Amino acid sequence: MVRTLVIDDDIGVCKSLESFLTKEGHEVTTGHRGDTAFARIAEKDFDIVITDLRLPDASGLDILACAKNKNASTQVIVITGFATIETAVEAIKREPMTT
Repeated sequence: MVRTLVIDDDIGVCKSLESFLTKEGHEVTTGHRGDTAFARIAEKDFDIVITDLRLPDASGLDILACAKNKNASTQVIVITGFATIETAVEAIKREPMTT
């Protein structure tokens, strides 16, 4: 079973992703704040982390870094309604380089 963490301050987005991913066989954990994401990542390893870029108390880029620092094989998807080239470049920079 794929362990997936979904973090978004929009509860509707979380519920929709949770419903879809659960039907696809994922074990889904959700949260609506950055502090929740950091706590969940510290508690267990996730195969996939889906996070909003803008949260009330954190950046999705910080969550990306946290997840990758804990487990480099975790796949992180950053979603946003406020996409810019700058944030896309920053997300790529925060992805640890593999050899």
